[in-house]
Amino acid sequence: MILDKTASLFRLAQDASDADHEYYQPLVRGFRINIQPVSDKYEAATGNTFGRSYNGYTTMSGIHIYDKIAISGTTSYSGMEYDVEGVKDWRFPPLPHFELLLREAGS
Repeated sequence: MILDKTASLFRLAQDASDADHEYYQPLVRGFRINIQPVSDKYEAATGNTFGRSYNGYTTMSGIHIYDKIAISGTTSYSGMEYDVEGVKDWRFPPLPHFELLLREAGS
């Protein structure tokens, strides 16, 4: 599996000073991931906006729905952010990994 991007994981946390506010706190920095656009057929079937949905593949466990993934370390993808909308656990041989359904943040 080619994990070509370096990313950081952020998770929603409650603001200690204000119970009505939440923020994304850094959880893990520097994990490796591969992100690819999903097919047009899949986007049409799920009602997602075309060009905004992606599959992510990683060997890092512990990623949850509603987490945020930020890409760093490359010129063309640096600063991209994705919201996690789904997680599939494929943790069995010969290639254990996690498949993520991602949506471009802010879309």
